[in-house]
Amino acid sequence: MRASPALEQAYRTARYTVSIGRRRLDLAIGRADAEADEVLRRAGCRSHWCLLTPCNPGSRRWPAALNAQRLRRLRELVRHRGWRALPASNSAVDGRWREPGLCLFDVAPSVVQQLARRFGQTAWVFGAPGAPPRLVWTRVALSPADRDVRDRGPARSGRGPTA
Repeated sequence: MRASPALEQAYRTARYTVSIGRRRLDLAIGRADAEADEVLRRAGCRSHWCLLTPCNPGSRRWPAALNAQRLRRLRELVRHRGWRALPASNSAVDGRWREPGLCLFDVAPSVVQQLARRFGQTAWVFGAPGAPPRLVWTRVALSPADRDVRDRGPARSGRGPTA
């Protein structure tokens, strides 16, 4: 999937945060961080981690109540599968756009890709010790209106949530 330049820039410059107890670990696309690698290893990550949010499908802002429902669904699925996960969030540099999600430890990237598609996500983040975190784009088809990163509200198609 090819994102518009503005959407790709928004994803590449976003703040990606993992909460480990009282500590907040900030991760950045394209920037390796040996200290973060060690903190994640001590938290239980063996080989790799993935950041995934179920919120704001199609890169469009959805009502808080629907996003909360989608986050509960993702947490239940992770708990049911017995995966190790920590709270995480993605936010715009200016703080106007924030999405809660999860940092999944050692879940196969192909499975995370399926989950991202299921929840209508445009992209998710993959990281492994010693390597810089990278964006993984999904193949979710976005309409031209969805490619606009401005806040326009949820899709008006009447379809509702995709997951």
